[in-house]
Amino acid sequence: MDTATILVVCSGNVRRSPAIEAMLREGVGQIGGLARHGITVISAGSEALEGYDMDPMIASEVALAGVRLTRHQAYPLDVDDIESADLIITAERSHRSEVAKLVPSAVKRTFTLVEIAALGDLLGRTALGGPAGSEADAATRLRTLVQLAPLQKARRRVRR
Repeated sequence: MDTATILVVCSGNVRRSPAIEAMLREGVGQIGGLARHGITVISAGSEALEGYDMDPMIASEVALAGVRLTRHQAYPLDVDDIESADLIITAERSHRSEVAKLVPSAVKRTFTLVEIAALGDLLGRTALGGPAGSEADAATRLRTLVQLAPLQKARRRVRR
């Protein structure tokens, strides 16, 4: 099984990014997470409250959604994590800008959560390597999404 890494970025790395990280890694409710497919999900903050735990209110809400939580401590955004990530998901556009400042070449694989969700839905499973159980594993489908996403974004801009 091929492996891939997703980096999730917000400001302090105590609310949004660790919640998204946990939901992607572990899954929500009956929907299995990406960890079972060999995809590593990590998070960091552009202005990390380094060493702080996940906000207890956010952790409670994530747990209520059926997500198994592991211990989290806020971690700062760094160049090595950006360079090694196959996909970077940000909470806001400003976080995407922070990623691009550190590693300009990462902009082509950096998307806000809203953008990547819309693009994945628009492209569909078939474009990404077929339905579950097909020959394309999750890491390959993830990399295909990253390759096709800029083309789809360009098409959407032209239509506007």
